[in-house]
Amino acid sequence: MIEVIGLARLTDKQGLLSVAFYDCVTGINPSILTNGWVREDGIFVRLNMDDMRRCLEGQRCLCRESKKRILDMVTLARSFDCLTAARCKDAVPAFCRETAYKPVESAVDGVLKETWSSIGQDAQRFKPCQACVTKIQERENTHCRAIWRRLPEFFDLDGTHDDGGLRA
Repeated sequence: MIEVIGLARLTDKQGLLSVAFYDCVTGINPSILTNGWVREDGIFVRLNMDDMRRCLEGQRCLCRESKKRILDMVTLARSFDCLTAARCKDAVPAFCRETAYKPVESAVDGVLKETWSSIGQDAQRFKPCQACVTKIQERENTHCRAIWRRLPEFFDLDGTHDDGGLRA
């Protein structure tokens, strides 16, 4: 993805930058990201310092959003008014906790990936009703769309990065 960042800038395809930076913080080993690597053709590839800053600040924002998503999903589970309340009273919170807290390799891993891809298996195990599963899926889709729209902001690609007042 580091090459994609350079290519996007060369061709003035700013829309690729958000995806490339996201992939850098979720799909590249941090050691390789910081140290770079030598391609097959012998060219050394590495992020410049400004792009490394973008990755680190973007990762911080994605971690914050991931935490908000998890808390929201667990809170959502407690707020359902389900028609089959007896069955879903315990099943929905357990289902949300299990799905929201699946082990990941990094704090941002899965923030936009198919978090609920195993929803059918989890739903069978916890047995929430289909109406509750649908509400959970809708909320997760809303979270993912909101995060996706904010990627340029998270990676400071639109000049409105929320740095918490830390950048001079």
